Amino acid sequence: MLYKKRSCQHNYLLDHFLMTLNHYGHSGKVDYFYPYQDQKIRFRCLHLKCRHEENHSAFFLHGAGNDLLYPNKRLFLFLLNQGINIFSFDLAGHGALSTGTFSKEHLTDFIHHAWQQFISLEPHSKKSLIGVSLGGVLAAHLASQLQDERIPLILVALPFVALTPMAGVKEMLLTPWHLLSSSRSEYGDWYDVLPALFSFKRRQYPLRLEKKYQLYMEEVFKVIFNLKPADTIKKLSNKILYIGSDQDFIAPFQEAFNENKNVKSLKIAHTSHLGLLFCSGLEEWISYWCKQ
Repeated sequence: MLYKKRSCQHNYLLDHFLMTLNHYGHSGKVDYFYPYQDQKIRFRCLHLKCRHEENHSAFFLHGAGNDLLYPNKRLFLFLLNQGINIFSFDLAGHGALSTGTFSKEHLTDFIHHAWQQFISLEPHSKKSLIGVSLGGVLAAHLASQLQDERIPLILVALPFVALTPMAGVKEMLLTPWHLLSSSRSEYGDWYDVLPALFSFKRRQYPLRLEKKYQLYMEEVFKVIFNLKPADTIKKLSNKILYIGSDQDFIAPFQEAFNENKNVKSLKIAHTSHLGLLFCSGLEEWISYWCKQ
């Protein structure tokens, strides 16, 4: 396995965030890691160091349609202020400067390579796993592979839509599309975050971006369904915190939480799956659990 660090051109949002960290006395660095020796596939990673001499670090997995930073800037800054270092990276098929395709194989393979990079950067710290939505499914999968019950696991807003009847999928697809379409200023050029949208082709006929988004989300659902997150959670021996909205407490997950006595669940009312990350108080719970 070969990891090669290179400087990269950051987008202005990432540059601004790193400048903000410096203002608070923290530091951050963006690098690439290369899972294979041919170096044709690379992934961007973000390593954030707090100003304190603390011994805690978090391995962060973002959700579908996001990247290594958006929309978690507020959470990252809060964790750093609490003395928790952070390692985040672009999932396969995400991130304007990363390569690779969106598939179950690439997703599960590269989180293991990313974990090894994390270990090399944080060899002595007490580690925790944080996963949001799709990232939560992958975090649970990684925890099942590591089999280290000392690592606390924080799952936020597991993707309930993947386990709902397919008849409701079209409506669920359109809701996040309209959200993305109306929030370009916050994303910058949000479609740069998700190059997977432009990898979908059907007989070389171009597809409208909205259609590509729908196809992408269908692939997301397939990945989640194949990884069987509810069954995985039932078998984990890690301490687990699950934070979800009313939408996210569907029967398969609720059954898994009831069966696994290591799970503490927290339901946040009056919000949605997509709005959960912006709720006040979320950061305090995550920070507390990272230090368990």
